[in-house]
Amino acid sequence: MLNLSTKTVELAVMLLHIGGLSGSASMISVGRLYEAFLCAVVASACILILTGATTLAEFIKMKLSAMSAKHHAAESDKQDEVPPV
Repeated sequence: MLNLSTKTVELAVMLLHIGGLSGSASMISVGRLYEAFLCAVVASACILILTGATTLAEFIKMKLSAMSAKHHAAESDKQDEVPPV
């Protein structure tokens, strides 16, 4: 199941796709090729940034969870040790 932030990013990506493509199409239809190209490039760049940031955030979250689990396991091992008499 996706969390709210992932759904928000996916919605933003879809809107950028729709906005970028429809903006480019409307500019092409009136003969403004340079502006259409820029619109498509900017929309694509924004999509790549959002996708990359989401992927990086998920990777960091996964690494932090693994480090936290490892730390908690080490702490519980220390508590289980019997002190020497």
